[in-house]
Amino acid sequence: MKTLRIRPAAGRVVRDPDLHDLISAPRVVPDTPFWRRRLRDGDVSPDPDPASAPERATPAAGVSATAAKSVTRRTTGTPDGGTS
Repeated sequence: MKTLRIRPAAGRVVRDPDLHDLISAPRVVPDTPFWRRRLRDGDVSPDPDPASAPERATPAAGVSATAAKSVTRRTTGTPDGGTS
């Protein structure tokens, strides 16, 4: 599969549709219509320096992308919001 090296544009936030995380550093991504639109719209820019972009980002070891997506935030305290 063909890939692109991209970096986020200043002041823009882009979520990776495969990994469901925000892109904050240069990254290698698949050359798909989604990433071509982000390039065209100026949300990301090409990163010509291969040393700055790690290989394709992957979810944490042992966690599938589906499992990572379904994690919910838990709150502490009692059900009514107070602490006991």
